[in-house]
Amino acid sequence: NLSGSGLSGTVSFNAFTSLDALSVLKLSENFFILNSTSLLLLPLSLTNLELSSSGLVGILPENFFSKYPNFISITLSYNNFTGKLPEDLFLGSKKLQTLDLSYNNITGSISGLTIPLSSCVSLSSLDLSGNSISGYVPVSLTNCTNLKSLNLSHNNFDGQIPKSLGELKSLQSLDLSHNRLTGWIPPEIGDACGSLQN
Repeated sequence: NLSGSGLSGTVSFNAFTSLDALSVLKLSENFFILNSTSLLLLPLSLTNLELSSSGLVGILPENFFSKYPNFISITLSYNNFTGKLPEDLFLGSKKLQTLDLSYNNITGSISGLTIPLSSCVSLSSLDLSGNSISGYVPVSLTNCTNLKSLNLSHNNFDGQIPKSLGELKSLQSLDLSHNRLTGWIPPEIGDACGSLQN
């Protein structure tokens, strides 16, 4: 854990590749220059990764999540990721519980994002807020049956709120504010009210 240590300079994760026993890496709130492709040089043993406000730039690598099947928590907020989210976003991430990509510069539509039921069975918190993501809110999010917190606020989502979000029986917090959504709030959202708090 070297978070908030005032470290600076250009960083590559080459030196970390051989650390076979490393499970937790926290480098948040430093002043690095980090190319996003270096994320593919992390040790395969990692379960927790915190790199918020750490100077990451570039596109989120296409096979990042499938390469690291042991991830439980990933926090990459307040960086400068650009471009679209990879189509294999959740592929192979059966253990992933927390994914935070908030406040980057991610663009493009995720309307057709395919999230297989088997790939997000453990996911409890998803935060994509503060980007420029467009399109419809993907219906496939309802495959993440254990989702407790979903934050898609401050994006460019349009269309209607999918009524299938009411199928998320564990949902405690839902934030869709500051988008361009239209239509009624579907009454099916009430089906989640047994757990919904915010």
